[in-house]
Order: sequence, then structure tokens, then C-alpha cells
Amino acid sequence: MVAHLLQGMEAYFIHTLTLLADKYGFEPLGNEHDGIISLGRIPDAAIQTARELTGLYCLELREKPFY
Repeated sequence: MVAHLLQGMEAYFIHTLTLLADKYGFEPLGNEHDGIISLGRIPDAAIQTARELTGLYCLELREKPFY
């Protein structure tokens, strides 16, 4: 049950971040529930806003480049 709660929190954060794309000028290509695929970098300000809107300050994004 705890796993579902954590997965839901991740999805909430990523969905919120996806909705902020136009405001912060990045292009989401895929919402993966526990991550986001974007064209270009996601600004730190967008990540901070997502934290503030969700209250999930403990979540962070890690860049995983495609090769």
C-alpha cells in the first residue's frame, strides 16, 4: 500500500510539472508518471513551482540523457 501512495505522489508531481511547461518554456514529450521526457532542460524555477504547488519538497528530478 505504501508503494501505491509513493507512486501516486510521484505521478502528481510529474503531472503538475507537465502542466507548467508553457509557462516555463520547455516541451514535454512524455509523461512517465515517475519521470518526464522533455525537449531541452526543465528550468529549476519550474521544478520549484511544482514543489510549492504539490507540497512535495522532497522530490527531485535527475537528468538521464538519451544516447
